[in-house]
Amino acid sequence: MTKLESIAKAIYERRNGHGCKAWTHLPKSHQEPYLGDARAAVEAAVDQREILEDALREIAQWSDAYPVTIFKKPDLVKAHALLQAGGMTLDAISADAMRHVVEGVGKIAKKALSDAILTEEKL
Repeated sequence: MTKLESIAKAIYERRNGHGCKAWTHLPKSHQEPYLGDARAAVEAAVDQREILEDALREIAQWSDAYPVTIFKKPDLVKAHALLQAGGMTLDAISADAMRHVVEGVGKIAKKALSDAILTEEKL
């Protein structure tokens, strides 16, 4: 039995309940609607996976946007002293930068989850 046939059988059994006629005893003509539903479910799952994979690729690409070879690591002790002299703290600057990053990642994730849910609702 193929994976698609296993999914179709599970759909059939769930819809028809305990004690229904065995899948293997159904004529092909009666199995076909369930196979169609199984194909649609698999396609929707693949679509959802592609949406989520695209989001992960976008996050991964973003993670490479500031390489150390171009943006050298700063002297944080010196930066802290300079910021304090100007009435600011390194903690505030770090928190603002991290907030920007996390909000960006969150935006990508929320859109992907929303799109994946919309794909699921089409079933």
